[in-house]
Amino acid sequence: MADRSGRKPVDSDRRRRQIQLLIIYIVSTILIALLTFLFVKALISDKEELRDKGVAEFKAGNYEKAIEYFNESLNEKQLFSKKMDLDTKMYLGTAEIKCKKYADAVITLEELKKENEGSLDFNRVEQLLQFARTMSGYGKEDPESLIPDLEVAASNGSKSVYILLAACYYNTGNYEKMINAYKEFTNEYGMTNYVAYQLSSYYLRLNDYDTAANYIKGAPYGDDDLFLPELLYNEVLLYENKKDYNTAIEKMAAVYEMEPENEEFKKEYDFLYTRLYPNTDPVNKEDID
Repeated sequence: MADRSGRKPVDSDRRRRQIQLLIIYIVSTILIALLTFLFVKALISDKEELRDKGVAEFKAGNYEKAIEYFNESLNEKQLFSKKMDLDTKMYLGTAEIKCKKYADAVITLEELKKENEGSLDFNRVEQLLQFARTMSGYGKEDPESLIPDLEVAASNGSKSVYILLAACYYNTGNYEKMINAYKEFTNEYGMTNYVAYQLSSYYLRLNDYDTAANYIKGAPYGDDDLFLPELLYNEVLLYENKKDYNTAIEKMAAVYEMEPENEEFKKEYDFLYTRLYPNTDPVNKEDID
C-alpha cells in the first residue's frame, strides 16, 4: 500500500542490512588502517640508527659505550632485521671481550652461534666463543691453581684451553711452556691478532725485535679485529726502536684514531712527536690535523 504521496514504505529489513554493511565497512577500514600502521611501525624503528652509533663508538675504541648502543639496538623490535641483528651481536661479543666481560661475551656468542644461518663465518664465531669461554675463568682463581686441570683438559684433546693455559704459564713465569701452548692453539685455530700481540709483546720485552716483527707480520690483521690496535701499537714500537720516527708517528696516528680514548696511545703519539719536533711541546693528533 502506498502513502498519500504515492511512495511505498521503505523496507525496514533492507535499511537494517544497509546499516550493518556500513558498520562492517567502517570497522574493516579502521582495522586495515590499524594493521597497516602496526606493520609499518614494525618495519621502522631506531634499531639501525642505534647500531650505527654502536659501530662508530666501537671503531673509536669506546667499547663500553658501543655495548650500550648495541644492546639498545637489539632490544628494538623490527621485522626483517635478523641479519642485521646477527652482525650486531658479532660486534657486541667482540666489544665485551675487549672490555674483559668474558661471561657476557659467552652468552652473546652462544646465542649468535645458534642463530647464525650462514651469513657470518662459523669459524670466526666459534673462535671468539672459545676465547671468551676459556678467558671467563681467568682471574677468578690464582693462575697457578688453574694449570693442573687445564693440562688435563689439554691432554684429553681440548685445544681451546691452550690460550688460557698460555696466560697462566705467563703469569707463573714459565715462558717456554707459554710459547708451546700458543703454538698448540694456533696449530688448531690459526694465528690470531691476540696471540700475535701477546707473543710480539713478550719478545719486545726481551729486545728480540726480529722475532717480534715476525709475529706481527704473520698476524691476520683486518680478518681478525680482536686486539688489532694493540698489535699495531707493537709495530709502532718496532719503528721507534729503529729510530724511524716518521714511519712510527704515521702508524701511531692510525692506531690512535682507532682508540682516541686510550691514554697509552696518546702518550706514545706525544712522545714520537717530541722526537720529530724536540723544541715544541707535545700535542695530540687532533691539534695538528
